[in-house]
Amino acid sequence: IIDAIPDEDVGSGLKAAFAYFDDEDVDESELSQCAKIVFTAFRPYIDEAKKDYADSVENGKRGAAIKNGRKI
Repeated sequence: IIDAIPDEDVGSGLKAAFAYFDDEDVDESELSQCAKIVFTAFRPYIDEAKKDYADSVENGKRGAAIKNGRKI
């Protein structure tokens, strides 16, 4: 699918995805239809990666608390 989208739109969609990853606001109404397709293709993977990272951090805190004899 990406091969069928013009390079300019792919670039705009990827820039939007990177901005979203950095917790910046992404106004999808400013994206072209093709750029929006690229962005929305990446968004679920970004959301999943952020959730996995947050879960990992929380598990690390629990593990450190247990190791150090503290209650959570």
